[in-house]
Amino acid sequence: MKKEKKKEIRNKIEESLTSTLSSLEVPSPSRKTKKLISKTSKKFTSRIKEDVKKQTKKVEKAVKKVVKAGSRKDKPKKTVAKKKTSTRKKKSNRSLPKVNLPTPPAALTTAKLGEKE
Repeated sequence: MKKEKKKEIRNKIEESLTSTLSSLEVPSPSRKTKKLISKTSKKFTSRIKEDVKKQTKKVEKAVKKVVKAGSRKDKPKKTVAKKKTSTRKKKSNRSLPKVNLPTPPAALTTAKLGEKE
């Protein structure tokens, strides 16, 4: 797309809007209508310019990416050193060691509280 100035775009939009009004067979547009046409054409033009600018940036970015990828193919690949893994055992998250409690004698478990033997 060839670059155009905002003023050129705005003039084209104004011309198309006025020609549309004339095709509707409306008598000459009032001052308010003309003012509205100029305001909308300005807003519309600025939005078109922003979109064109974004589009050109995308294209330039894609071109740079392709060029960069092409230049990488010419260079030899770098070898990445592997991380050394430690041979130490990892500490567990437990803070207290596990303790095996002795089982109570059978006499204590069967005896009822308060009874004498």
